[in-house]
Amino acid sequence: MILLSILYSLVLILVMVAIWIYMQTRIFQKTVVKQNEILQENLAFNLKKYENNTQKYTFLESYNKELLKKLFGITQDLLIVKKAILEDAINGFL
Repeated sequence: MILLSILYSLVLILVMVAIWIYMQTRIFQKTVVKQNEILQENLAFNLKKYENNTQKYTFLESYNKELLKKLFGITQDLLIVKKAILEDAINGFL
């Protein structure tokens, strides 16, 4: 009789543990689904941010190249003016 009651107690404990594990698994699944949704939203936001930054970078890169071209053009013009001034100074000296 004692063995039978111990056996029933063990079965009851096993059933309770199984129910507890099932409930914990369901809670974990809900948590994972929520975290997945949050991560998907973050991914979409960061992809838009990345695309925006890429467009800005492309614009700034082309703007930088244009400014460098203008700077080299101005430098070349200044060198031509300097050359002309020096030639006038040398011709005035001679």
